[in-house]
Order: sequence, then C-alpha cells, then structure tokens
Amino acid sequence: MVRNNPYQINLQAKNNNAEDHKEDKTAKQGYGWFMPDGHSATAGRAGAIIEQGDKIGLFIDKKLPSGHRFAVNHDKLVDFLVKEHKIPDIIANIPTMPAAFIYSLFQEDVNTRVQIFNKLFGTNITIPYIHTDPKK
Repeated sequence: MVRNNPYQINLQAKNNNAEDHKEDKTAKQGYGWFMPDGHSATAGRAGAIIEQGDKIGLFIDKKLPSGHRFAVNHDKLVDFLVKEHKIPDIIANIPTMPAAFIYSLFQEDVNTRVQIFNKLFGTNITIPYIHTDPKK
C-alpha cells in the first residue's frame, strides 16, 4: 500500500479489458509498484540461489518496487531461454536480471504516468501493462 498518494491514484484495480488478457472481466488484476493483494509470490526458482518463497524471494515480491512484476517478467524470460533455446539456467538466469528489472521499472513508470494523466484530465486511457497472477 502506498501511503503518500496525494492524487489518490488507484494502484490496484479491476481490468475491464478482458479481450486483451483472456481473463474473466471481473477478475482482480494488478498494476502498481508492489505485489497486488491476493497474488502469489513468484520470485525465485527451485534449485536456484533464491528459492521461491524464501525470505529473499518474498522481499523481492512484496517490498522491492516493481519486484513482483520483475519476478514474473524474469521467470518468463528464463523459461523461454532454457526451454526454447536450451541455455543452461545459470547462464540464462543471473545475467538477465538487470535487463528484466529495468524493463519492469519501465512498465510501472508508464502505468503510473497513464494513471496520473487520467486523474488530472478525467480521461479513461487503458493501463497498458496489466499484471495477472501467473499462478492462477
């Protein structure tokens, strides 16, 4: 929960753009700098230095700004590199972290700017980077 939110920007909302996300229109979706309520922790991988659900993984998911989005983006990237291109996990995992984190920060920054624009000008521009819980 963001305590200093002078514009009362909705950091967690319902997604009305179900066609793009192939989700139930009323399903709770997330966007915001921190893990939405009800989403599963995803940071970490079985057999890796950071295991899913350990203290470091939970810190990344819950406390690091854009950490939950980073964990989801990074897992998708590493899975793609390991499964599709047969790159060993250790090579695919660690070196891709900085780029995945920067991309996640970019996504949250864009979402925040759209939210501020909508609030200031009374528009209803769709938030571009809606996040669905990958575990559900």
